Amino acid sequence: MGATPDQAMNQSAPPAVRLVLALCVAGVFFPYSWQNLLLLALPICAWMLRPQGKPLARPGLWGYAQILLWIWTLASLGWSDHQGEGVTEVLSKAQWLVWPLTFMALQPWLAEQHRWFARCIWMSAVFVTVLCVGDVLLRSSGPSSWFQDMVYENLARASGLHPIYLSMWILLALVAYAQDRILATPVRDLPSSKPTPRAYGGHIAYMLFTVVMVTQLSSRMAMLTGLAMVGVFLLILIRLRKFRWWMTVGLAIIVLLPWLLIQANSVNRSRVSEMVDLQADHTTNRWGGRSLRVAKWKNTLECYGENPILGTGAGDFQTELNKVYRRNGLETGYINQFNSHNQYLQTLATLGPLGLFLLLLAFLHGLWWAWKDQRWEALMVFVIILSSMLTESMLERQKGLYIVGLLGNGYFWGMLHRSGSAPQVKNQDPRNHVA
Repeated sequence: MGATPDQAMNQSAPPAVRLVLALCVAGVFFPYSWQNLLLLALPICAWMLRPQGKPLARPGLWGYAQILLWIWTLASLGWSDHQGEGVTEVLSKAQWLVWPLTFMALQPWLAEQHRWFARCIWMSAVFVTVLCVGDVLLRSSGPSSWFQDMVYENLARASGLHPIYLSMWILLALVAYAQDRILATPVRDLPSSKPTPRAYGGHIAYMLFTVVMVTQLSSRMAMLTGLAMVGVFLLILIRLRKFRWWMTVGLAIIVLLPWLLIQANSVNRSRVSEMVDLQADHTTNRWGGRSLRVAKWKNTLECYGENPILGTGAGDFQTELNKVYRRNGLETGYINQFNSHNQYLQTLATLGPLGLFLLLLAFLHGLWWAWKDQRWEALMVFVIILSSMLTESMLERQKGLYIVGLLGNGYFWGMLHRSGSAPQVKNQDPRNHVA
């Protein structure tokens, strides 16, 4: 019997590679100063670990799109009036260079390390969740308040992440769990082709953990993204001809459980009600719901209309958007310095059509490659990333940029390497794996 992927990993990959990948994942929860130091060190460490004699990985369309997006952001300083803000923006977006360079160097190891990478992701979600729940229990006034207190920012507090980003991480961790615990078990290593009841129990428990945490974190974007994940998962099952009608029971639970949690928690109920209330005006929004987001999008498009070729430039976007807010009487947008809450519109208004084209080119290329090569875990990662950017400017905060850069590049480069190495290692293709 040939070596399994994990055995091959232990034989050939230096332990430092695992450490670098674990640090990459842990960095999501680091304070900003530590995260910046890590971002400086990552490419250096990765290139020091690059195996000698291996051909240098090429950036390809995926890497070049990111690099060109950063170069275009840098070039936009030429038509920005607020140079200080522009430089800050350019430096923060240097992650467009950090992540491709890091994973280009680590690429020779990623085929062996993909399961370890996934394990670090989903285990970090479990660990941080335990920390967050414990923090709420310690600060709560008593058992009668536990459930009402365990919601939104109060629940996410100990993680150091905004609920939006923690919710997104937990959704991505569900994909990583499936990759590590379900897709990575070859048929020939199982006593039968069906998982044991214990394995089923573990899978169901992790899925319920994800549903409960995403609901209690009360990120409406994450809830909608979760629905998109379910839709894509169904398409995958149908494409593979593995859909069974009994699965509708599980889907019903996924829908019913969040509904019950939302109805039972006052904050959850208020936030979701605001989202679905089609009659509400943004002036009455307490939680920045649907109508306020639509107002931000309209103002962003108006801002873009004043700079349709090049955009405002990296340094002037917020200033120009604030002017539009004031002109249109959206005082809450001006006072709170709201961004667009849509990454595509914000990129268009800041960097013009070319900036938006490069952003879409990178992530749609990753999505297309995952679909073409039937790398379902990578496909789900790109679906989550692309969906999340519809209602949030995910790349305008360092934490969001870090998560998107880490997992977008990690899964793309790992997918690319595994595609290239598949003919050399028999029976290691995920399409030969079972749940």
